[in-house]
Amino acid sequence: NNQHQPTTTTTTTRGTSLQNPHRSYRPLVWRVLLGYLPPQTSLWNGVLSRDRKLYDTLVKELFSSTCPAPHDVYGEEELDQRRKDREIMENDVYRTDDRRGMDQ
Repeated sequence: NNQHQPTTTTTTTRGTSLQNPHRSYRPLVWRVLLGYLPPQTSLWNGVLSRDRKLYDTLVKELFSSTCPAPHDVYGEEELDQRRKDREIMENDVYRTDDRRGMDQ
């Protein structure tokens, strides 16, 4: 029985979007308006889950075919040095991030 299933209509969504919806709803409004998400809210999680899996698969396929594994390019000693360098850079970026305030 679909009468009690939460749905949204494109007409309602367009009206809401024209009335400046709250920022947290904008991504959903656009997905429905563009037809990416179906009007039945109960189907949204399935669509998003399916597409996340598809994206992950595509990324893995792309990088496995175009980028060699780090161990195929660098020796263990060089990989260790790169890890240390990366950790130092990440700490510096964190330490100098203006958004954190001046508490450090």
